[in-house]
Amino acid sequence: VRVESIRLGLRLWPLLVDQEIIIGDIGLDGLELTLIRREDGSANWDFSTVESTAPVESTSDEATPLPPLSASGIKITDARLTFQDHMSGASYRLDDFDLQTGAVRFGKPIDIEMAFEATDVANEISLQGDLDLIVVLDIDPQTGAVSVGKPINIEMAFQAIDVANEISLQGDLNLALALDIDAMTVAIENLNADIGVEGAALPGDGVSLSAQTEAIDIDIDSGNLAIRNQRVAVSAIGAVVKLTANGTVTDGAPDLTGTLALDPVSPRQLLRALDQPDVETSDPEVLSSIQASANWALGKELLAIDNLDLRFDDTNIEGGLEINYLDQSGLNFDFVADQLAIDRYLAPEQESATRETSPGASDKPPGPTEVPVETVQGLDFSGHVRLGRLTMDPLLLENLHAEINASGGRVRLDPMTADLYGGRYNGAVTIDTAGKTPTVNFKQTVSNVQAAGLLTALADTSNIEGLLNASFTGNGVGRTDAEIIKTMAGDISFNLVDGVYKEVDVWYEIRRARALLKGQPGPKKSADPQTPIEALTITGRIDDGVFRSKAMVVQIPFLRLNGNGLLNTVEENMNFRFQASVHEKPVFPDGEDLAGLQGLMIPLTVTGAVASPSVGVDLGELAKSEAVKKATKKAENLLLDKLGLTEPEEEDGTDKSKKEDARDLVKKGLRDLFGR
Repeated sequence: VRVESIRLGLRLWPLLVDQEIIIGDIGLDGLELTLIRREDGSANWDFSTVESTAPVESTSDEATPLPPLSASGIKITDARLTFQDHMSGASYRLDDFDLQTGAVRFGKPIDIEMAFEATDVANEISLQGDLDLIVVLDIDPQTGAVSVGKPINIEMAFQAIDVANEISLQGDLNLALALDIDAMTVAIENLNADIGVEGAALPGDGVSLSAQTEAIDIDIDSGNLAIRNQRVAVSAIGAVVKLTANGTVTDGAPDLTGTLALDPVSPRQLLRALDQPDVETSDPEVLSSIQASANWALGKELLAIDNLDLRFDDTNIEGGLEINYLDQSGLNFDFVADQLAIDRYLAPEQESATRETSPGASDKPPGPTEVPVETVQGLDFSGHVRLGRLTMDPLLLENLHAEINASGGRVRLDPMTADLYGGRYNGAVTIDTAGKTPTVNFKQTVSNVQAAGLLTALADTSNIEGLLNASFTGNGVGRTDAEIIKTMAGDISFNLVDGVYKEVDVWYEIRRARALLKGQPGPKKSADPQTPIEALTITGRIDDGVFRSKAMVVQIPFLRLNGNGLLNTVEENMNFRFQASVHEKPVFPDGEDLAGLQGLMIPLTVTGAVASPSVGVDLGELAKSEAVKKATKKAENLLLDKLGLTEPEEEDGTDKSKKEDARDLVKKGLRDLFGR
């Protein structure tokens, strides 16, 4: 310990006459105090080994009351205190410590002004502060014990610097502090704090915090505390988050409730404040606004958020969630949103000219997307999502509901339901990463869906209309989406009624092929070719991404088609062959009579790209079919002639009805024999 000077004044007259101790100014200048804890645990302030003198026993049973005591003021200047802990390596220093008080009287408010600079030497952290206190001290005249009376009013301005992390902190603090030494309790009332944090590691202009608290009660022995009307506002990079809190912490277990709010802010502005590149979207107006409010509750293990009201651009989301915050497990949620247009947030499509002129541009499709195995295996949640309207141009889903469960490396969406183009969608999807290779299982059904809208959205083709019912149950295995599609296996059924196949007129192709065979002019092509589909049924199986039909039946005017074939979902092409039987006399608006085709088998092919297949007639097979039909007719007529059953010349007076009945019976038998 070292002190440059000490000043102490004492008024003798009040002491002699009134037995009152009145001290003048108490001054202490240039104090240097060093406290050391050595490596063996001993300390230089521990004098317990010094032999003490036995106290003098009092001969009186009653304690002598202390005389009244007061002082004009206390002033400490340029003090320096150092603490060195050789056991832990910690080192703390208090420099430029100044303290000045007003008049010191017990039971009366004492004004205290303090300035200091505190330093954590090892961690290169320093704190500079100016502190104003108003304290009331009470003294027990019998024992001389000093206690703090009324709450201490504290006003503090401070600045802290973390040199190692290049962070500085400054702020103002006001509060009333009540201490009960006997009960070991602390009460903080009317807390107001404004703090700003800046640093190279912090974005933008740093972080500012404003806090107000009506009361915080702390039990020092148990660590329990109670918070009443806590309000905190944190501002950073243009965003303002506000929080309120009430409740208690008992035996380390919180029971707190409050509200949480995010003031309106632009996500694009937040990205700029973080020095991040802007996100290019097909709609430049999105990512312009987000705001939220909710209630929260913190219990012994669970954090719950309810009454969530989140507004993101034009999407309103309500709901809540619950999670075990101790181990971040058991997340449960329930969200309801009114609408979401996903295509507005996708990257804009580049024009072909732009791609051609851009350096390094390529028309190659994007590479495969990997299944996020590690992410899936770390998921543990369950919940419900409801969405009034989901669009990803041109796909449209309404009244969407999905139940989602994730645990043990598996994510299951079951059930998933939605209104889909006038019909209904039901499905389930499971992603399983528990095994060596990820597996995706599907179960999908659409009922009474308008085919034109669905096929336009899924396959970018709008040439089929009608009422669609379809189902698919299967699975795929792989580490990427491309591998899963390639290994896809499962059963598919497809049914279409009251449909139209646009851009293709099957009967035009048949009539044109027949005209070519006969060397005749073909029919005039319609400006709007199409084929009505009265019914279409397909069943089959997909393996390794290739669909092979088990049965295909198509009913169009005058024709019934039966066939089989395959569709490659990886290469997106198809190859189907049909045998079309003309089951009734074809009649066409241009008056052409094709009665001769009735009963004929017409071979048709549907080949090419899925988005734009080609329909053709196998001319060779058609010629064979017509030749067979003619030969059969010729053989039938020849046999009838040999049997004398050809149409005879009219004879007068002959009973023709009996002859015709016999002739018709023989003809019918011959037709059955020749398969006609």
